[in-house]
Amino acid sequence: MSCDAQSLSEEECLARAVVSVLAHAHRNITSAWERTVSDCTVSDIALFSVLHDNTDLIYLKLPKLMAARILQSIKQIRPNFEEIKLLLLCASRRRNAAALRLCEDTLIAPHITCVESALQFTLKEPIPAQTWSNPSTKLACVFSFHMFESPLDVLHTVFGSIVRADIRRCEDLHDCKCAHPLDTLAMCKTVECLSSVLVL
Repeated sequence: MSCDAQSLSEEECLARAVVSVLAHAHRNITSAWERTVSDCTVSDIALFSVLHDNTDLIYLKLPKLMAARILQSIKQIRPNFEEIKLLLLCASRRRNAAALRLCEDTLIAPHITCVESALQFTLKEPIPAQTWSNPSTKLACVFSFHMFESPLDVLHTVFGSIVRADIRRCEDLHDCKCAHPLDTLAMCKTVECLSSVLVL
C-alpha cells in the first residue's frame, strides 16, 4: 500500500486503498450483473469470492438469478490477494458492536478458539495481543482460515508478524477449516459484519 500525500495518516491511506479496491470490485460486479449494486453487496461478494466453498453462501445472500450470474463470473470478480489483505486489514482495525456479539455466537466462538490456539505464541507478544482484543480482528482471522489461499500472509499483515512456531499449526488449521468449514449462516453473518465496517 503506497500513499503519496505525506500528510495523510496510515489509517487514511488504508481507507483510500479500500475505497479503490471496492470501486474496482464494483465495476467488475456491475459488468457481470449488468445492474447497479449497493456498496455492502459489493463488499460481501468480494469477500465471498475468495472463500474455499462459496456457492451456498452466495445463493444464501443474493437473489437466485443474481447469484447464478455472479458465480459464472466469480474469477473475473475476485479481487487479487493483495487487495483481499487490504480489506481484511482494514476490517480488523475497526471496532464494531456487532462483531462483539458475533464472537459470542455458539457457532463462531469455537472457531475463534481454534485460531487463538493456532496463534498461541504470536498472541503472547504485546502488539498482536492488543490487536487480537478487537472482535473484528477475530472475525477477520476466522475468515482468513476459510480462504483458497493460505491465511499466513493475512495473519502477518494483521499482526505485523507471526511467531515461527505457530506457522505449522496455522497451516494445519487452514486444511482442517477447508474440509470442515464454518456453518453457512454463521459465515454469512461474519462476512456481513466485516463488510459493514468496510463501507462505513
